[in-house]
Amino acid sequence: MKNTNYFLIVLMACIFLFFSCGGTDEIESDFGKNISENNISEVICNCFDSNIKPIDEKIIWNGTINDDFDSSSILVVMDKNFSRLNTPPNKCFFGDINIENIMDLTTITGDPNDALINWEKWHQIIMIKLFVNSKENIVNVIRHLEKKEGIMVVAPNHYVYPDGF
Repeated sequence: MKNTNYFLIVLMACIFLFFSCGGTDEIESDFGKNISENNISEVICNCFDSNIKPIDEKIIWNGTINDDFDSSSILVVMDKNFSRLNTPPNKCFFGDINIENIMDLTTITGDPNDALINWEKWHQIIMIKLFVNSKENIVNVIRHLEKKEGIMVVAPNHYVYPDGF
């Protein structure tokens, strides 16, 4: 009975992964492996093959809490190998951060092949809206996410004003 329950959990996880990742491309290499209970949730959450490694050098934010930025959202540039067209990472990819909303700022409507994009340089950019509205929280979340594999840059959502305002 225990093996049957474990099999059903793995089957449900694979089905969920299939639909949440948009097909079989991201999960094919995991089917032949022994998936432990610990990394089932990691595979489902990340939608990334465990063999994927970052290729971009991390850029660390060197601003301060005194900078003029939004106190409720951050911007994240995903590593090239972790960028997914029109598919932002699940909330759990970012750990135990209290996330209200994730918006993919690089969403492309229509046929991506018709877009004038240099795909060799393209990185997914997302905005994360947080439930806690404080600059201290923004700085803490940035420091936490800077350590996360798969993230190239994380920074506050700065306010930009036109000259003369």
